[in-house]
Amino acid sequence: FPSHDRFTGSFRLIAGTWHPYEIGHIETNDQHQKQLKIDSSRELSHPVLKKLRGSSVFVPFSSSTTEDDDHLLHKPYKKHWIGLAHFSENFWPRHYYHVLVVLDEEQDWLPIQMSPIFHFEKLSIEFCTGFCFVDNSYHFIYSSMDRDPVYCRVPLSALPLLEVS
Repeated sequence: FPSHDRFTGSFRLIAGTWHPYEIGHIETNDQHQKQLKIDSSRELSHPVLKKLRGSSVFVPFSSSTTEDDDHLLHKPYKKHWIGLAHFSENFWPRHYYHVLVVLDEEQDWLPIQMSPIFHFEKLSIEFCTGFCFVDNSYHFIYSSMDRDPVYCRVPLSALPLLEVS
């Protein structure tokens, strides 16, 4: 995830793993080699978050509710970031599942919201290679069985975000 450094005004890259949930940054050592320095490590209690393995890029994001909508509306915001993560189960072929996750930069990048679990076409090998949201829609580029990339546009209301408990 990119992160804005409030002290220097620059951006840095944040990297990590889902289980355990580790957040860190890339440092260059004395030999000019880049390495990951872990800043925090913790266990997440939500069973879906414990299964996550990979993700798309995360982009700036904000959400708010309105009285006449029972789903969340989304607008860009620099303190929250949204991305698509996945996990798989060992069937033949493997079944890949996806979930949108919202991270809070001010709470050590903790997951605060997520969508219901979904798949794009069928339970099979699916990788999402591109993700963004524009004009009240999520936009995905994914492939099935490691071939044939597909572009897919999904209205925000189709993947409501729920609080992570």
